[in-house]
Amino acid sequence: MIVAAATDAKPKLRYTAGSTAGRVSTLRRIVPARAFDKQIRKLNRLAG
Repeated sequence: MIVAAATDAKPKLRYTAGSTAGRVSTLRRIVPARAFDKQIRKLNRLAG
């Protein structure tokens, strides 16, 4: 991914990193903020 970003003729402003980053980004736009934050906290084992 880094090589593709560095050598792209028309580079994007941002690139997603990691295998699930694209899905998480999409879910962030669809799922209500409270539910999204709760799930992220649960996945990262944070107090909520």
